[in-house]
Amino acid sequence: MGDLWRGDAVAACGSLWWDGFEGVWTADRWDGDLGATASPRVGRLGGLEATDTEAAVAFLHQAGDVLRQQGCTLALGPMDGTTWQSYRCALTWDNGPPFFGEPQTDPRWVDWFLQAGFTPVAKYVSRLCLDLTQTHSAQRQRHTPASVQIQSAQGVAVEALLPNIYALVMASFRRQPLFQPLPEPLFIQHLRPLLSQVDPALIQLAWDHDHLVGIVLALPDLLATDSQRFIIKTLAIWPNRAYAGLGTTLLEAAHRAGYHQGYRQAIHALMHCQNPSLSLSRRYSQPFRDYVLMGKALA
Repeated sequence: MGDLWRGDAVAACGSLWWDGFEGVWTADRWDGDLGATASPRVGRLGGLEATDTEAAVAFLHQAGDVLRQQGCTLALGPMDGTTWQSYRCALTWDNGPPFFGEPQTDPRWVDWFLQAGFTPVAKYVSRLCLDLTQTHSAQRQRHTPASVQIQSAQGVAVEALLPNIYALVMASFRRQPLFQPLPEPLFIQHLRPLLSQVDPALIQLAWDHDHLVGIVLALPDLLATDSQRFIIKTLAIWPNRAYAGLGTTLLEAAHRAGYHQGYRQAIHALMHCQNPSLSLSRRYSQPFRDYVLMGKALA
């Protein structure tokens, strides 16, 4: 934890991390030029609060100095330690209050990061689907093997599937920027509390015989003022060209399931702007929120 004092009061504060980060760094997947090596030592800044611009900028300079002294060559923020926790900053709140699980960092931090010498290194979006009955999958289904079967998780012991879900998520996201592989026990520990929030009828599973090759994890928007919106949190497909059309099939299955459960809107949440899922989402949805992750070379 770091604090910046003004007189006898804290003017800015945040938390710093400089160990335990193994996120994939792929230079050609990032915006901006940080001059970073292929394997930088990454420090992270999160839990940020400040009374004003001057305090925030001073805190960011101070935090960068601390991370540099700890041997970090790159600082990223806002990030609460790892990408398994809250990270990224919404650019505005123009389209309404946050949805469940959305990072809620004050948008002013983006300008404060810029003034402290940070630059945008990754951009993300959430999109809003207003018509859950759309169908675009007919021409794609021929690209999915006939052996693949789709089912909802309603009536399924999802807890027993956690090892299968672990293998699928690790394989599907392993080349995504900043994805941090976890040991299976830690992944299950992270995911298990979420299972109490999800609606099993919304979760869609794709099986190729006994191999889990696709999943949509979805849950109600617990922050919504009504009960008509749900959130597509994760769409993961086994990395094999044989399953090239499976994302479309699974997304539409999740939309249909939501519609039959009484939902009328879906948030496609927190997609990296170079993630293939964004191209898929655009067929069904409209812009909702933009986010950014900031970075600064410390060498």
